[in-house]
Amino acid sequence: MNCGHLPMDTRLLLLLLFLFLLTFSPAAADLAGDGASLMTFRAAVGRFVLPWNTSVSPCMWPGVTCASNRVVSLRLPGSGLIGQIPEGTLGNLSNLQTLSLRFNALSGPLPSDLARCKELRNLYLQGNRFSGEIPAFLSSLSSLVRLNLAENNFSGVIPLAFNNLTRLGTLYLESLIVTVIPPALVISISHRPRDFVLPSTTRSARRAWKSSGGMFDLEPDKPLSSESCLSSTCELHMQDSSSLLSSSSQLMNCTPTLSP
Repeated sequence: MNCGHLPMDTRLLLLLLFLFLLTFSPAAADLAGDGASLMTFRAAVGRFVLPWNTSVSPCMWPGVTCASNRVVSLRLPGSGLIGQIPEGTLGNLSNLQTLSLRFNALSGPLPSDLARCKELRNLYLQGNRFSGEIPAFLSSLSSLVRLNLAENNFSGVIPLAFNNLTRLGTLYLESLIVTVIPPALVISISHRPRDFVLPSTTRSARRAWKSSGGMFDLEPDKPLSSESCLSSTCELHMQDSSSLLSSSSQLMNCTPTLSP
């Protein structure tokens, strides 16, 4: 059809229809949804520090990266964010691959709908004031490669379901108030040539474990014994990972004692 022979009114209507379809295409709607979720996030924890403006695309906002008209990365380290992240914000960014909120003053539990970000590969939350149980829902994020929860106020048990994160290459949990490190989890990750830093099972001690070197860098002079078990787990004192593997039956059968 030759539009040059159409009346002016008809051509104008066709142009308006084209612009309408372009504006309300699924990609545009998804990006608009991402932007709305980010603005809700800003209102909750960064109203005075994030210079985001709805007059421009979210892809042009500082800290935001897009691909295929979707937000895929949010990097706001040391940005002065403070408070609790509400549900219905970051969890709506279904294409998010990298989330870096390290070294802010964010507090409270993580929003559970973050579990909907199935594309998430890198999660950096260290140096905040997050609290509550170590989020078990993180184990459902099967694409995770790097996870850093260090220097927060998370407490309780490291979920055994973290075993499901088979792509995980970096795991930092130091300085958390952890009462249980499941032996089966430690045995599993000892097979992986990755970088893991586990927390202490007591408030007073800090210990780092690096599986890539097959070494426990913590009190290597003390042997593993059933007396060092804490709440159905064990203190880790072996310097060589082979000692851990050969002692797996002892780990699983140790008699629990109360934590000091």
